[in-house]
Amino acid sequence: MQELQSILLEDVEISLPDFVVRRVALNQHMPRVEKLSEHVHKYHQWLLYLRGQGMQIVEEAPLLVRRGTVVAVKQGQPHRFINESEVRPVCLVIDFEAGEPAHSSRGAFMQNESLLKIEQILVLLNAEDRNEQGSPVVRASLILQILALIEASFVDGKNTPPVGPVEAKVGRSIERVGLIDSSPRKIAEALGCSLDHLNRQLKRDCGKSLGDLISGERLKEAGRLLKETNLSMGEVGACVGMDDQNYFSRWFRKHSGSTPTQWRELR
Repeated sequence: MQELQSILLEDVEISLPDFVVRRVALNQHMPRVEKLSEHVHKYHQWLLYLRGQGMQIVEEAPLLVRRGTVVAVKQGQPHRFINESEVRPVCLVIDFEAGEPAHSSRGAFMQNESLLKIEQILVLLNAEDRNEQGSPVVRASLILQILALIEASFVDGKNTPPVGPVEAKVGRSIERVGLIDSSPRKIAEALGCSLDHLNRQLKRDCGKSLGDLISGERLKEAGRLLKETNLSMGEVGACVGMDDQNYFSRWFRKHSGSTPTQWRELR
């Protein structure tokens, strides 16, 4: 099954000192695709997510992504994407060669003003692509503007998206209740809200459900325990609220793309 559909595709060669752009593509996930298989590329890549949310796994290390997240993937580095959104993710992909590899920081976050600028540039780039008399100089100029905005997101060091007020409030409540006892209904009750109302607030605030946030915190803590302790798989599962070791292993693999044993071996 084809996993991605290219909305915009530019095979280019824009050469700068120690930096050559090879390809610019705007990809949309095809329907029913929840997880892209692990793959590698012959060039370095910058991935900018314009829509959707999920988890980008780069060499078995997970990075939560949403609109505005930029991911740097080095040449030959295995990676895959797990979709956690009802909408079809859209990702801008820049393939390039460089004297120095992509940024040592795997992820950065682009502010909304810069995102809107890039979306405007993509509209212009698409128009140039459709114009039979379009100028390659204009296309190159537009692509360089995109590169400058992506580069700035790494230089600014804004590596995590801002947390909305409702998401922050829920996060504090999960911490108070604890991962063992946390459930969507218990967190809603602790905050004095109906579950439906709180989920609607979260969707507006961060695009996630209460269940998504609890699962994310469980995955983060389970990954930390597997890396930093010698607890058994069953003990790690119990620490995050799952007493059945087999269920925990299946759940962890579904959400991380790796078994708990594979995850621990990478520490």
